[in-house]
Order: sequence, then C-alpha cells, then structure tokens
Amino acid sequence: MGWIQDYRRQTSQDSDHQPDPESQFAAAARARWLELGDELRADVTEFNKQFPDEPGSTLSGIFSIMTTLNTVVAIIAGVLAEWVTDFTGTEKAPFMTAVACLMLAFAAINSRWVRYAVWRYVHFF
Repeated sequence: MGWIQDYRRQTSQDSDHQPDPESQFAAAARARWLELGDELRADVTEFNKQFPDEPGSTLSGIFSIMTTLNTVVAIIAGVLAEWVTDFTGTEKAPFMTAVACLMLAFAAINSRWVRYAVWRYVHFF
C-alpha cells in the first residue's frame, strides 16, 4: 500500500503540474509492478545461489512435487466428500467435513510452528 500513498502524496503536492491523474496512477502502478518483478527475480536468484547442485532443490522440482501432491489431495478430497455424502445422506456433510479438516490443520500447524504459535498469546479465560 506504500506506493498508493506515495502517489496520493505526489498528486496532492504538485497538483498544478499534472497532465492526467489516471496516467500518473498507471505510471506509479507500472513502477511498483516492475519493483515487484525485480524482487521476485532477486528471490529466485538467491534461492538458486543457496541450493545450486542439490537434487530436488530446484524450483521446477518443487513445483512438480507441489502439483502432484495437489492433484492427489484433490482426488482424495473428492472421494471422501462423496463417501461422507453417501454416509450421512445430506449434501451439507462435505462442507462440515472441510470445517473439521480445517480445524485439525490449524491445530497441527499451530502446535508445530513455535515462532508464531497463537495459543501462547490467546487467553480464553
């Protein structure tokens, strides 16, 4: 959101010399987009510097594993949703199962992620 504030500050300071507000906003958005692209390229370059020759550490390997796991999880979720629907007899059951899975995932992640564990900071009573 910083680039939007910079744009608004710039347009409010020198409102006498503006050719077109939309073109200035587009220029600011384009500049920020280029900055984000540079940051992404720097991140990928840093990743490739840190893991140059290790097998399975390339981004293409990571993305292929991620895609494969995503496909497998989607298939399993579809089969589970159909089974839950047949078992309960209602079409709301897959959504309730998804809520239960989300709560289990939250508990598992929160218990293992020590740095950002929410339970240390949240006091219910």
